[in-house]
Amino acid sequence: MARLGSLRWRLLLGAFVFLLVALISAGIAIDAIMRHFVRQQIERRLDAQLLTLAAAIETDTSGALRLSRNVDVAPFDRPFSGWYWQVAGAGQTLNSRSSTGTPLKLPSASGTRLRTIRTKDPSGPPLIGRTRTLTLPDDAGTVSLVATAPEAEQGRPIYAIRKALVAALGTLAALLTGAAFLQVHFGLVPLRRLSDALRAVRAGESDRISGPQPKEVEGLVEEVNALIAQNAEKLERARTQVANLAHSLKTPLAGIAASLDTPNLDEHAPEALRLVALIDRNIAHHLRRARAAAVDGSSRTLRLVGQHIEDLVVALGKIYASKAITVDIKIPPDARVACDQLDLDEMLGNLLDNSFKWARGRVEVTAESKGAMLLISIRDDGPGLGVAPEVAL
Repeated sequence: MARLGSLRWRLLLGAFVFLLVALISAGIAIDAIMRHFVRQQIERRLDAQLLTLAAAIETDTSGALRLSRNVDVAPFDRPFSGWYWQVAGAGQTLNSRSSTGTPLKLPSASGTRLRTIRTKDPSGPPLIGRTRTLTLPDDAGTVSLVATAPEAEQGRPIYAIRKALVAALGTLAALLTGAAFLQVHFGLVPLRRLSDALRAVRAGESDRISGPQPKEVEGLVEEVNALIAQNAEKLERARTQVANLAHSLKTPLAGIAASLDTPNLDEHAPEALRLVALIDRNIAHHLRRARAAAVDGSSRTLRLVGQHIEDLVVALGKIYASKAITVDIKIPPDARVACDQLDLDEMLGNLLDNSFKWARGRVEVTAESKGAMLLISIRDDGPGLGVAPEVAL
């Protein structure tokens, strides 16, 4: 199961399954074509013998059948070879020398069209044959012509060719499997190089992934480099915020230390409290800036604006229940902004609270996309300042 999680083994398994199916399908198709070809060769040989018989058959003055010449050419001259011919008609039967005069048991023949039959050798083995009916000249009647061959004649060459075919397909399978291994090995080299480059970036040996890349991973490399650059920028921002915080706290802390290092603490208590308040404001200020820097870029979570506004409207409706304000929200259901949840609630909450505070009875909230920005407008029917409150996120 661990190997199946490897991209290399998945590719190799897919290639092996495809090759196996392709080779088996090719073997079945080639075997069928081969059997058809061998069968056709035997049938053509038997058809040629039937043509020879048809050309040689004649009748004497008494109407008896005879052959004008010897047609027992090889292999029809070998006894019990299975290569037989037979002419039957007008109460007579002529047989090949190979059948030693034993008549063949044949199905009834009709028509002059050649057809394939199957029968048995008088000695037992199965035979395949071709037969046709021939009309003799001068109204001498019709005769049935048959030529047969042992069925084993078809099986022997097929068996020999199958052995060669299996050997050839096996060799081809081995070569294609080796080619698949090489293809997968060299195809995954860019990914191994990319892994080494990322390891070098993590170890601090390099600040980005460089060097030529295949087109298929160029986009990935660009995104990773962009992510590395963004993280470096965030780290620099965080360092800057920490340095600013330390610098802003240094002077107030020195003042507190000086105020406490005195015998008259009561006189210096107001100054110490003022410095403590200043420290608190500095900490809050830099924490807000650090939070804004932390949520910048792709790490920001997309927030549904409509849901936040509806929650704020419900809360403000309870606070200003005595004014019975009607709120008309016209925001697309898929309107989203990349913003921290607390920051979003704080910005929208301040604007909505101001509208609820000064509205006479109606507040309207709309949102529309402006390129990569979302423009949120909050209008009310109060006296206003002449400009509708808006926020672009």
